Amino acid sequence: MKPVDVLKQYWGHSKFRPLQEEIVNSVIAREDVLAILPTGGGKSICFQIPALMNDGICLVVSPLIALMKDQVENLNKLGISATTIFSGMNAREVDLTLDNCIYGKIKFLYFSPERIQSHIFQERVKKMDVNLIAVDEAHCVSQWGHDFRPAYFNIKDLRELVPDVNVIALTATATEKVKIEIIEKLQLDVKHEFRGTFARKNLSYSVRNVEDKEKKMLDILTNTSGSSIVYAKTRKETKELSEWLNSENISSTFYHAGLTNDRRNEVQEKWKSGAIRVVVATNAFGMGIDKPDVRSVIHFGLNSNMESYYQEAGRAGRDSEKAFAIILVQQSDIESAVANFDLSYPKLTFLQHVYQCLANYYKLAVGSEHYSGYDFNLYKFSDQYNMGHLEVFYALKKLEEYNLIHFTEVIYGTSSVLVLLDHQRLYNFQIANPHLDPLIKGLLRMYGGELFTQFSKISEYKLSKSLKFSEDKVMDNLSKLDKQGVISYSQKKDYPQLVFQTPRLDAGNLPIHVKTYQTRLEVERSKLDYMISYLENKGCRTNVIQEYFGEVPQNECGVCDRCIEKRKRASNEAPLENFLEQLLKQGEFTSLEIVDKLPDFETQKILDLIRMMMDSGRIVEKDGKLLIQ
Repeated sequence: MKPVDVLKQYWGHSKFRPLQEEIVNSVIAREDVLAILPTGGGKSICFQIPALMNDGICLVVSPLIALMKDQVENLNKLGISATTIFSGMNAREVDLTLDNCIYGKIKFLYFSPERIQSHIFQERVKKMDVNLIAVDEAHCVSQWGHDFRPAYFNIKDLRELVPDVNVIALTATATEKVKIEIIEKLQLDVKHEFRGTFARKNLSYSVRNVEDKEKKMLDILTNTSGSSIVYAKTRKETKELSEWLNSENISSTFYHAGLTNDRRNEVQEKWKSGAIRVVVATNAFGMGIDKPDVRSVIHFGLNSNMESYYQEAGRAGRDSEKAFAIILVQQSDIESAVANFDLSYPKLTFLQHVYQCLANYYKLAVGSEHYSGYDFNLYKFSDQYNMGHLEVFYALKKLEEYNLIHFTEVIYGTSSVLVLLDHQRLYNFQIANPHLDPLIKGLLRMYGGELFTQFSKISEYKLSKSLKFSEDKVMDNLSKLDKQGVISYSQKKDYPQLVFQTPRLDAGNLPIHVKTYQTRLEVERSKLDYMISYLENKGCRTNVIQEYFGEVPQNECGVCDRCIEKRKRASNEAPLENFLEQLLKQGEFTSLEIVDKLPDFETQKILDLIRMMMDSGRIVEKDGKLLIQ
């Protein structure tokens, strides 16, 4: 089969997007590839099609659990076997997943870069028939990138485990410095560079400095049609704005990382289907969600860098139809962004203190290992050690950045089950335990034969509805089956999770280099400064974005607020020039007389035009009167 045949078979498209086919052909030719494609450019296709065309499994390194889960779910819906390993899975789940990648028919294994340092992972990878390594969000390997993850340095170790396998690195946001560091850190032998344009002809960027942001948001949504995303800064704000929009008869819901898994899936599906028009969300929303007909993305405040803004704004207009990306901002938003930046880079002594408190909280001695997730309540922890909630939150994020912990606000609201008995022994158990037979039959009916080969996600709620049992009874009986060795039941977790990614360290000797930390702070502050300057920049918005990413603009976009203002000015000046020429053809007048005779135009604009026409020689002055040449 040709690549386009695979594209047609699984995705239903008869042609590739720009650069996709060239990238796919380079990967098939076993070349290392760096692909910098803007948001919505179809990066995943670039490694998924080559992997499907070859025997073996594709290893996909990805930084976010939510993104991995979305990608795996989307592939499985297409009939492509994919799986993932993430923090919070128990040892048995990890073990079985890796076995399936060796002996089963899994085509894609998604995992975080931290996983590469696991001994069991390394040993199993050596036994896999790997056909490709794909590194998603590759900018994370660079200290000049906006989501720096030191664990991405581990990818070079992965290459050593399968030395004859080529690598494709993908990102939507890479400046020239980031590109150079990606190639260096991932040891890429890049023969061709694939870089899509950052210009989006159909996307109109604008900034509105307004006193009443809610009213302006309502005006925008009232005067435009179609689906919309509104990005807010806090969970509380998402809920309040959503409720206010509903009160104004605009169907809306809210989304943030603190919602249960079922609730987040419900929000996504309602919005994707069009049942809900607007989703008001934190930046936790959007990764991996491919909805082409989003007509507007509204930012209710300021991003900390151009990369994240471009990525979020780029979720509008993926169908190539006209769309809008609007920032609503006040001076207080800029002040808040600067204050939050200062919080996001706590002093190293505070990081050490938080790490020590975590060790005390979970009673971990130096050197002890524990890689499963702990239930973690940030507010309870902060209060117990007399620390501010926000300060602790940012400290946890920094400890995570340095691969010391993994902290997820996402509540794991999905349980999973693996049947441990073969079919005959399970049948015998059902005969001997008739009170548990309905539940077993219900499981097999809803989730099928995969229960015997891999951990499968289940919903106790759906089982309870199908069996007409209470959800508590379903969970209780599943636990009984687990204790009797019939199944392995990994029950959903109701709290955010915290995992120590390394054996517990001495807090006074955390592996955080002071100079590197300071450099990173300066880089991130410069990104914030650029984002602030973007608000006031008088040039074409698209050009400003292109220049940030190292692209030389060929022409102005013509659709952003600055280009529209420029066009309006030009259209206003043209009639004035025509009127002035016609007036001077009729006779000779002083400047003041001309102003009196053209009352529909501003005095200053008339005087400026007279001066410009005199400078160019089209008008001359004689005895205080103006004459046209």
